[in-house]
Amino acid sequence: MLHKLALIASFLISLITFSGLGLGLWLGSILPWMAPQRIGPFNLLSYVQPYLYLVIPNILIFGLFSFALGLLTRRTLTSYLSIVGLYFAYSVVAFIFSVLNLDAFFNVLANPFGNGSVDYAVRFWTKIEQNTLSVPFAPAIWLSRLIYLGLSAAFFAWIWRRFSFAGMATARPRLEQFLDWLERRFLVWKTTPPQERPAEAVPVRSELATLPTAHRHYGPGAQANHVWRIVQMELKRLIWNPLVLAILSISVLVLMVLVGTSIRDNFGAPALPATAFILDMASLLVKFLAPLLIIFLAGDLVWREREVKVDPLTDLLPVRSWAVVLGKLLALVLILALVLVLLTLGGLLAQTLQQYTHYELGVYAIGFFTLVLVDLLLISILAITIQVLVNQKFLGYLLSAALVIVFAQGDALFRSARLLQYGYKPDAYYSPISGYGGMLEPVRWYQGYWLAIALLLLCVSALFWVRGVDTQPKQRWRIARQRFTRPMQTVMGLSALAAILLGGWIFYNTHLLNPAPSRAQVEAQVIAYEQAYGRLIDAQPKITAVDWQGDLYPEADGRFAVKGTYTLENKTQQPIDTILLNLAKDIQVNQLTVNGSAATATAEHPVVQAYEFALAAPLQPGATAEVSFDLLKKPGPAVARAGIKNFASHFENGLNFRSVDFMPMVGFFQRPRLKNEQKREQAGLPPLDPTAEAARQTQYTPLTPAGDADLAQFSATLSTSADQIAITSGELRRDWVEGNRHYFQYQSQEPILPVVPILSGRYEVLKDQWQDVQLELYYHPGHDRNLERMARGMKNTLDYATQNFGPFPHTTLRLVEVPYVGEAVSYPATITRGERFGYLAKFDDNDPTSVDEAFRIAAHETAHQWWGQQLIPSDTPGTKFLLEALPEYTANQVYG
Repeated sequence: MLHKLALIASFLISLITFSGLGLGLWLGSILPWMAPQRIGPFNLLSYVQPYLYLVIPNILIFGLFSFALGLLTRRTLTSYLSIVGLYFAYSVVAFIFSVLNLDAFFNVLANPFGNGSVDYAVRFWTKIEQNTLSVPFAPAIWLSRLIYLGLSAAFFAWIWRRFSFAGMATARPRLEQFLDWLERRFLVWKTTPPQERPAEAVPVRSELATLPTAHRHYGPGAQANHVWRIVQMELKRLIWNPLVLAILSISVLVLMVLVGTSIRDNFGAPALPATAFILDMASLLVKFLAPLLIIFLAGDLVWREREVKVDPLTDLLPVRSWAVVLGKLLALVLILALVLVLLTLGGLLAQTLQQYTHYELGVYAIGFFTLVLVDLLLISILAITIQVLVNQKFLGYLLSAALVIVFAQGDALFRSARLLQYGYKPDAYYSPISGYGGMLEPVRWYQGYWLAIALLLLCVSALFWVRGVDTQPKQRWRIARQRFTRPMQTVMGLSALAAILLGGWIFYNTHLLNPAPSRAQVEAQVIAYEQAYGRLIDAQPKITAVDWQGDLYPEADGRFAVKGTYTLENKTQQPIDTILLNLAKDIQVNQLTVNGSAATATAEHPVVQAYEFALAAPLQPGATAEVSFDLLKKPGPAVARAGIKNFASHFENGLNFRSVDFMPMVGFFQRPRLKNEQKREQAGLPPLDPTAEAARQTQYTPLTPAGDADLAQFSATLSTSADQIAITSGELRRDWVEGNRHYFQYQSQEPILPVVPILSGRYEVLKDQWQDVQLELYYHPGHDRNLERMARGMKNTLDYATQNFGPFPHTTLRLVEVPYVGEAVSYPATITRGERFGYLAKFDDNDPTSVDEAFRIAAHETAHQWWGQQLIPSDTPGTKFLLEALPEYTANQVYG
């Protein structure tokens, strides 16, 4: 009867807990700052259906299953691990189904969690239908839930009939006997009691032996020896812990299953098991499983002696408290390191099984042991410290889990205070082209700061480590003061000093060198900018010619020095007496003139720095002016403010940025612009006229930030390191080497949209020909698997588009592989394509359902040479159709 009540109570508690999800979603929809137009009308059925379809069935399914396993094994840990085991079993079944190429319906039925059944039921719905209709109780949903509900109920009924309290003392189940046998064989800390010797075997001494003189050693050497012995003892004990064994085996096996079934590039195509893919997948797996392991083992390490009632003996041993804490921590860290070693071996094995032999052991070492392991070390120290301070095991579990979740998921909470988000570090991505680039430097600064904080926490754990029966707060505080000796003071003082210095350096870089303006400051700058230059919004010239010379320094720090000129033409019907130029804020301006004259005024904007030029004589309609500039795009600060992704300054190989990131922009900059009518009135700004705004948008293109150009003559000379190739739009007129610099001169054959890429890297080149157009595919060595498919997509699109839309205006079309990004972008005569966007994809030409995305994306981006590069849209409704729907149509025509 008690077990029935316990089962019913656990079901009700789980249901009440999960009801908070629906309540939270409803409360979030009525918050005052939520935009009403983005939220649909309230529909009670939409909140009830998830509980009827998934939540309640899953509570019953997994509740019955885990409860039955607990009764069967009489071990709560088995119940906890059962869900992980089910996930692993499902992963294996899904892999088998994918190999057998079965219909997706069988994969849905094999999923015990049911999360794919709803997607399967509405897979053919439009977005409007998904947003407005209720999900039907389709066969895929009820059959999936019915199967597992029946299986779990049958399993529970079978266990319930076999269960009896008497069986615990008499006839023990064979499974329990087997588990006890495993404990006797493998759990080395459970030793058998020593057998007594027979009386005749006891030696008889005629006289007392002389005992050796004891030499007591309590110094640092002895304590270090104690640390090592504690590490050995705890490691031998923990390595056979069922949870540790489960995590170790599940991590490796799930990784291998995921590598076999789930490695895909950014477009969803199956991909080769490159180290970057495996590292991302394994890191995500570890971040999901390892915190659970750490929190559990931290509690076990802190409470072990007290739970087995040997603390009265161990607390009296001549071992410093810090040695005990350090020894237990090192044992935990070695367990975590073993997990990462096994994941590395699993990744290498998975690569070998798929015949991918480009092993990158150094990448595994950096990714796992200098990034992931440091994160896990910080969590370990935090969990141990909480257990020591709270001195309540299960409350420590709860607080540890809560803090780990808050710090891991609290990006929005700590957005402006990263130094308070324990364990935070900037993102660091690996690229086969660029490695980690310069992204590891800010990571190391944050890691140093948090390790200093963690050392302080470790010292606090040693000060408050419970020894003996004095567990009251006042008594623990008194003992901590006694342990606060000169060496402890020194260590804590140096740790605090290191944390202050490193934190100060990070704060200086993120808040002083690169401050983030508040919302009020942003609004004030936008208002001041429009008050000063709003009159110029319709009275600015257009760029008609661009000529510049740029020097790239990827081998140094990624800076880019550029000098050049613009030709501006007044295409309005009125004279222009003032020209407004805007530059990104991170650009160093050495010279900026209009017709030889410097700026007469400047103004701040949240995004750009504005320069006003009052002309000596008004620029008449049809007349031209010349802008001269000498600029330097400097690398960012050592530690960039969170949210800034200035990747260009990180690349030693594969520099990739756009001309609009550093070139002057002409005219009124409207992003952002204050549109709240009440605030505009309060600021003295004129009201926005919708008709005038709509008419104005027809004169601008969204392809340039300020709408300051249509088509322009373009020429550029780029220099880079001697072993690299510099690439931009236009036709390559010549290239030469001078000293340790490699120069490239480009010039457009026809006027182009002057938004061009700036690229530099150590590329190999595949050349092909379509009529009189030379195709050039620049790629990283070893990434040539799908180049022929891409070249074929480009040629077929050139065929189709020239026959149906008009001639291709260039004699060269380039496709350039770039690091990190998972997208493709089309510029005049040049297309950039991310390294994770088809270069390592696997395509099955024998599978009629497989889509050759390497070919199709190349076709789509080639079509942009007409849709967006020749036919330039205005910033009005229908732009997306012109820019994306028509290239997609063209690609499908070519592919189909």
